[in-house]
Amino acid sequence: MKKSVSSAIAPIPSLYTACIRIDWADRKHDICLYDLTTQQFESSVIGSRPEAIDAWVEGLREQFRSCL
Repeated sequence: MKKSVSSAIAPIPSLYTACIRIDWADRKHDICLYDLTTQQFESSVIGSRPEAIDAWVEGLREQFRSCL
């Protein structure tokens, strides 16, 4: 007797909420963020100064607060 196999596979929960790629340079950093929850890409450019990086990280904390 053959058993039928369902073609629908339940999504596997991810340990991650976002994937981030950074093109690190001397004067600016190009960032591509992929939100695994919404399946949307976001692109941004930030300065290379520590204050700019800190502000970007704080923005991430705010954006993904519910996932922390």
